[in-house]
Amino acid sequence: MMNTGYIKDQTTLEKICVYLSGCTYIAIDTEFIRERYYYSRLGIIQVASEEVCTIIDAQEVKDLSCFFDLLINPSITKVFHSCKEDVSIFYSLFQKVPGPIFDTQIAAALTGYEEQMSYGKLVKSITGVNLGKNETYTNWLQRPLTDKQIQYALDDVHYLPDVYFHLVKLLKEMGRYEWALEEFERLEEEENYHPKEIESQFKMLNSNNIRGKTRNILIALLIWREEKARHFDRIRKDIVKDEALITIARKCPSSLQELKLIPGLFPKFIKQYGEELLEVIKKGKQQKKSIKIPQKIREIPEGATSLLTAFIKKKASEENIAQGIIARKDDIEKFISHYLYGTKSDTTLMKGWRKEFIAKELEQIINGEVAIKFSPGNKQISLLRIRE
Repeated sequence: MMNTGYIKDQTTLEKICVYLSGCTYIAIDTEFIRERYYYSRLGIIQVASEEVCTIIDAQEVKDLSCFFDLLINPSITKVFHSCKEDVSIFYSLFQKVPGPIFDTQIAAALTGYEEQMSYGKLVKSITGVNLGKNETYTNWLQRPLTDKQIQYALDDVHYLPDVYFHLVKLLKEMGRYEWALEEFERLEEEENYHPKEIESQFKMLNSNNIRGKTRNILIALLIWREEKARHFDRIRKDIVKDEALITIARKCPSSLQELKLIPGLFPKFIKQYGEELLEVIKKGKQQKKSIKIPQKIREIPEGATSLLTAFIKKKASEENIAQGIIARKDDIEKFISHYLYGTKSDTTLMKGWRKEFIAKELEQIINGEVAIKFSPGNKQISLLRIRE
């Protein structure tokens, strides 16, 4: 593989993109900073293919459109390891999801490697190469990057093609290549990358048992904070902390003097945003209908989730597949809720390869058609059909 170095000018980027446009795959990784900002700041993009392994300096090259054209080229497979953060950054920049995607972390889980296996561990397992971790906490926006930082970044894609081809071979040998394509298609759905900041904070409302007008006020405050964080490109707690918002919603202050009594609100903040906050509180109070929050799954009978989890673990071990990629706890609970209460469910257990792979057996357990039997002698779990 040819190392073309470090791209920091438009002309070189365009030349590399012309070459890459003729490739069948591109291995991609990104390095970014997100700790202090609302939007992740892209530092560099690492790219590898048949004869190229290079870094694109996203701080120096301002027009990445020719590279974006490659990301959405349907003839080129985009190979990532644990792609969601990388794809999220590209989506925020270009408002489209790269594709087609091949995620080596998912492919590894489907072929018997552990779930959510790190890139370094997977490279070691497949190629025998130990990757360094010394530059993990690099500030990828700082320039110039050192030779060690550049080499660390290049290593993140240098071995990715080898991993990719190995996993494709395994998937096809195990008859699971179509399973992988199904998983990758889900990664390419745009809704995965739409902002869901307010929805993700509903858990905070439920955990604090906030209801009625107090809940409406808090949601109005969350929306206000989200807009400020987005506008100033700062993390939410830099605007105002969760605890302060909850206290404001509960105390429902109606004057600047009352706002000053809220712990965590500093005089400078109140001077700058006090009147604005009071208006937000007022609108929240005037909300006639209670703002809906996604409902929790209906209560599951004690032990039911553990019972199905035990069987899924057994099946995963027998079939040489990571347990977590078959189903997570919330998928199992949705599955149980659907069969016990007729709840509409979008659980992955009722779709695609999982439906054929395991759903029928889980349904038989729930319906009482079979029981799970544990044999102390060989320490094995098996299904025992129940006679009527």
